[in-house]
Order: sequence, then structure tokens, then C-alpha cells
Amino acid sequence: MRTLETAIKLPLRKPKLLEQVRITLRTNHYSSTREITNTYYYVYILRSIKDGNFYTGYTNNIIKRIIEHNKGRVESTKKRVPFELVYWEGCLNQQDATKREKYLKTAWGKRYIKNRIHNYLTG
Repeated sequence: MRTLETAIKLPLRKPKLLEQVRITLRTNHYSSTREITNTYYYVYILRSIKDGNFYTGYTNNIIKRIIEHNKGRVESTKKRVPFELVYWEGCLNQQDATKREKYLKTAWGKRYIKNRIHNYLTG
């Protein structure tokens, strides 16, 4: 039987980069510094092991969110537990993640995902 760690295929440790990374961009004599936090937003697709249907969502803590889904704490998926993570993408801000989530829920987005994970679904 698969454990949660193998089903989601993500490392459970936080990266060594802690709070912020400072990137300095230099062009000619001008320089600008931009603060980037290591907070990413993830668009994820889960497949129900019970019925084989997919669920698309987004979060800023993907591991915690998958655990919530599998424990039945999410209203929209609690009757379809357990789930496995079949696809995820990282975004730098929440707006990009919500736009990508909306796209992946369209017919074109579903077609994209099925083509993207074709080998996983058929193998």
C-alpha cells in the first residue's frame, strides 16, 4: 500500500533557504534589489482512488492540503477519499495560481492535463 509520502512525491522537509532571498539585478550603472519570499502557491490535481475522478485546487501549503483532503476535512471531496496527487505546478503569487486553476478546470485545461499525465494514467 502506498504511503502519503510516496503518493504525493514531494519532499517533506523545508528547503534550507529560510525567510527571504535577496536578488540583485545589475544593468550598467544601475542596480535594483527585489525581495522574494519563498512562499509559493501550488495548483494541484488529485485523483480519487475510490472513483477515479479528478479534483483541481490551489494552496500555499500543498502537503497540509493533501492531508486535509485525505482525512475528509474538505467538504467538496470528503465522500471521495482517499486521493493521490497526480500533478502540481508552482506559482509565485496567488493571482497566477487562481488563474491557472480556473484554466485547468475548463475543457481545454482538462485536455491539457490528460495529455500531460497520459503515461501515468495508462501505465
